[in-house]
Amino acid sequence: MLSVLTTCKNIVAVPDEAQRIYYGSCTVLENETGCFRYGYAKHMKEALKEALDATTQIKDESFRAKAFADLAPHLPESLMKRALDAANQIQDEYSRVKAFTALVPHLPESLMKE
Repeated sequence: MLSVLTTCKNIVAVPDEAQRIYYGSCTVLENETGCFRYGYAKHMKEALKEALDATTQIKDESFRAKAFADLAPHLPESLMKRALDAANQIQDEYSRVKAFTALVPHLPESLMKE
């Protein structure tokens, strides 16, 4: 039996295995319905974008930095620039460093110069 971790309604769950984002990346046209069925990857990328958007809206900068730290290992390369820019907006130096410390190990080489 699973235990309840929180009763909060605004929590985004991110799978621990980053490679899962690539599973089910195919888009299939269903002949019977004429509708497209999207694989898991499309939904995962959308969920991560929404999670990043939600993270940038957190008012308390220490909590925002913690959210960046938790989200960083799961972000695809396409969202890392946005995450880096958003972390740079954190005014509190300690919190900003905490966010950068979490993001830097996951940055692509093209962003390491920034």
